[in-house]
Amino acid sequence: MDFGKIVEKALSILQLKEDVIKEVSEKPEYLTFSILIVAIAGLASSIGSFKFIPGIITGPIVAVIGFFIGVGILWIIAKIFGGKGDYLSYFKPLAMSDIIQWVTVIPFIGFFLGAIASIWMVIVAIKVTQIVHELDLPKAVLVVLIPIGVVFFLFLLFGAAAFAVIGMKGLRP
Repeated sequence: MDFGKIVEKALSILQLKEDVIKEVSEKPEYLTFSILIVAIAGLASSIGSFKFIPGIITGPIVAVIGFFIGVGILWIIAKIFGGKGDYLSYFKPLAMSDIIQWVTVIPFIGFFLGAIASIWMVIVAIKVTQIVHELDLPKAVLVVLIPIGVVFFLFLLFGAAAFAVIGMKGLRP
């Protein structure tokens, strides 16, 4: 399979095409390409943020490891909600949708474009969760939003703790 066809499949997943999501989730040959797409996204982010050394090496590695962990967390939550899909069937379409993060290669604005693209990735993740795990929409939404909510809560908690520490130091003579 040529890389152009893989890019087409990835873009079709971003368009929420159910037949392509199912196809990618069911065929083992998409695993290598899905990992490659995530690695390229990590490389793009490193280049776009001018982290050439060591970023061009660590960026793809960190992106792939982080993606495996992130999908693992979503997969566990999906299983708790009664999801039927296996891990790799879930990983492949989610990883291929990471092609949207290739926009981060653009210097200066890539980070912002990537942040905007992440919002669409949430929607894609909900659709992929719904299809691969055969969950209804409310459960798929919860699967994807629970980790986002936990991370948001932890940022608030650590932020409040940091401000409290800074505030206490400011009160000392």
